[in-house]
Amino acid sequence: MAEIVKRVSQDADAIVLGDPLDPDTHNGPMINREHADRVREWIRYGVQHGQVSTCRLARESDNCFVPPTVLSGLRPDATILREEIFGPVLCIRAFDDEEQAL
Repeated sequence: MAEIVKRVSQDADAIVLGDPLDPDTHNGPMINREHADRVREWIRYGVQHGQVSTCRLARESDNCFVPPTVLSGLRPDATILREEIFGPVLCIRAFDDEEQAL
């Protein structure tokens, strides 16, 4: 699993944040500051309950921009695994078989 987390994290780190009208931009800002703050709260929750696998953590100074964040090492009962974040956050969790994944 470590290799998958590493590769996905590298891809996430390569995502360019910026003006959505700029063809070099991959991700624009969240719809408003309140939504960006809500996504940052989920990221803080993930950091407290698992491991962050990317370097670019969202900061308050990012305003409405939230960099893609990859989280892993979360406990199976972590709330973040069951909620929709509506932001650039990916939670990676290992499983033993298809039944456990579902």
